[in-house]
Amino acid sequence: MRSLFRLSAVLPVLALAAACGDDGGSASETSTSSTSSSASETSASSVGPSTTSGSTTPGTSPGTDTSTSTSTTATDSTDPTLAGTTDASETSDASTGEPSDPPPPTDAATLLPWLEAGNYARWDAEAERHPSEGPHFDGVRTFVNSVLLESLEAGGDDHPVGSSVVKELYGAGPEVGGWAVMVKVAAGSSVDNWYWYESFQGTTYADATGVGGCGDCHTMGTDFIRTTLPL
Repeated sequence: MRSLFRLSAVLPVLALAAACGDDGGSASETSTSSTSSSASETSASSVGPSTTSGSTTPGTSPGTDTSTSTSTTATDSTDPTLAGTTDASETSDASTGEPSDPPPPTDAATLLPWLEAGNYARWDAEAERHPSEGPHFDGVRTFVNSVLLESLEAGGDDHPVGSSVVKELYGAGPEVGGWAVMVKVAAGSSVDNWYWYESFQGTTYADATGVGGCGDCHTMGTDFIRTTLPL
């Protein structure tokens, strides 16, 4: 009987010890699992996917993205093929282009087609035709190139070489019937330094430098130019 009593007393103690041992193991496993899980999540977050230029690159941190973006911008800003180079090239091309209003040809064979093509039409001109003050078949309208216009604006009394005038001749009708032309071909105020041309309704009246009849009429002008400002 005593033996049975002692055994029955020992069994609860053994059961309690076994229970305590199980609890300790469970706590250890829980702690290890929690720590491992936390470390794993932290690690995954630090190397999570990031977006660069609209694409997702796995395994790159946000800090790497910023560095990549900055590097790209710096490369673009020092790229040798910049817009400024193109602009400079375009400016150079413009500066070496043909003048916008070069003087007309100074011989009838090439001048007449030039006039008929209206190559003088972009020059500065009188607003409308008006009666001629000289022997130019009634209605006229005068055009001047930029070289002469600048000289007139400056009040020059010896216009530069290249100064040019084209006068449309209408006669009594509404259509252009011919032209009178002056081109300064040499420096100095002399009738010989101007090329003179006049043609109306198929007849050429002047086509040379130093034409006396033209010079006589134009001597009252400044360096033979009777056109005054404003046009």
